[in-house]
Parts: sequence; structure tokens; C-alpha cells
Amino acid sequence: MMEKVKTLLSLIVIIICLPFLVTFVVQGDFLNDVQQEDLENSLDEETGQLILTLAGEMPASFEEEALKAQAVIARTNIAYARENDRAEPEHVSWEDMREQLGAKQFQKYYERLKECVEATAGEIVTFEGKTVQLPYHFVSAGQTRDMSEAGEKGAFAYLKQVSSVADLRSERFLKIEIMDKKQFRNKLRAAYPDIEFPEDDISKMASVTKRDSSSYALAVQLPGKKIWINHKRVRLHVKAAEMYPDDYDFSIVFDSAENRKKRHEMERRYTEQMIVSSDWCC
Repeated sequence: MMEKVKTLLSLIVIIICLPFLVTFVVQGDFLNDVQQEDLENSLDEETGQLILTLAGEMPASFEEEALKAQAVIARTNIAYARENDRAEPEHVSWEDMREQLGAKQFQKYYERLKECVEATAGEIVTFEGKTVQLPYHFVSAGQTRDMSEAGEKGAFAYLKQVSSVADLRSERFLKIEIMDKKQFRNKLRAAYPDIEFPEDDISKMASVTKRDSSSYALAVQLPGKKIWINHKRVRLHVKAAEMYPDDYDFSIVFDSAENRKKRHEMERRYTEQMIVSSDWCC
């Protein structure tokens, strides 16, 4: 009997509280919508565009100085597009940003993005008095690239090689996606339907034939066709075991030419030269 009474009382409480709970949830969403509209209306067009661009290019949880640097990049690319009659960088919508940041964290991260945009107000990057187009990357191959080696004489010719060894320790430095030979061949055929790719030999399907001094790919050989790469680093989705021979020297990728020369000299004969310790291992 007591159990029935408890169950009945619980149902009564739920029935009484349910309308209040629904009202609270709906009202909360309404308040969030009103708050978002107030934020949009309180900003000038340029600041709003930069906040939305920044939100789409870098997570709002990143370091403040990184967000400020990205804000300068975004502002520079928008200015470059307007000066050269090109399409402006894409940006997320307010609804997308709210969903991306989450309702609970939206105000916090919105304020963070706004502060970074305002702290760099008016700052853009120029070269020889002209606004430049600023490409950016999440992580490098240990060095940025000298774009003159990629044949660039225009918009990106100002970019020179800079050491970025800390990128090698980034948790996102290396992404590996495993494919079998058939899947890899299908990817190539979808991209180049006019080329006949062999079924078994991966090295004859596609291979990098030229790299710049930072190890970025410049040319890829396909059957009967060579592709020259200007801006993007080629990622071949192949098992590592099939990409390199068993005796491959990975110092070619991760060590400096000077260290490799000294190491080779020491292997040939005794030398008093010292080798600077490397930050890589395999």
C-alpha cells in the first residue's frame, strides 16, 4: 500500500513540476537568442566579421597570443581580398559559432575572441608597402618553406624558410590513415580518371619525385604524368611499411644536413667533430 502511495505522490510531483521545467528550458533558449542578437547589434560590421572568421580558423580555447596572431592574419587576408577584388575568407555564422562554442561557454569564448580582435585593431601585414596574402598552417614539417623554391614570384614570394622544430613535438604533427592498395588506387582513379593505375605496385601508382629544402613535396609522379605542387604538402595514405625500405635513414627527414654530414664522416673514420643532439627518434 505504501509503495502505491509513494508512486502516486511521485507522479503528482512530476505533473506539477513539468510545466515549470519546460518553461525554464524554452525561456533559456529564448534568452540565449536575445543575447546573441544583442551581441550582433552591438558590434560594427568589421569586428563582427573578424570574430566569425577567427572562430572558424582557430579554436577559441587556444592561447591568447595565438588568437591575436590569427586575428591579424584574418584581417590581413580580408584587406588583401578587398584591395585585389578577390573573394573574402569564409567565416562561420553566429548560429554555427554558438553551436561550436556551446551555450554554456559561448559568452566566455565570445568575449575572448572579441578582446583579441580589438587588441590588434588596425594591424595588418605588409611587404614592401603592399598588403600581402597570408597563408597559414596548423603545424609545419619542422620548417616553413621558402616559396621561391616552389616557383613563387608573386603573392607568396616574401615567405622565407624559418625553423619550427617545436612543431615536431605537436600531437597533431603526424596523422596516419591506413588504406589497402585497392582503396589507394580507387582514390587516385577518382582524382585522375584519365590515367590507368597499376593494381599491385604502389610505387608505380604515385611517388614524390622532388622536394624543397624543407622536405615539402614539389612534384609527384603518376603513370605518364608529373604533377607539380605549389602550395600543398602531399600526403600519401599508404602504410608506413610500404612507403620506406627497411634500411631507410629517417635522419634525412628530421636531422640537419650538417649533422648528417658529420655523422657520415664519423662512420668512415675517427673524427673529433661533435654532433649536436637531435630532437627526433624513430
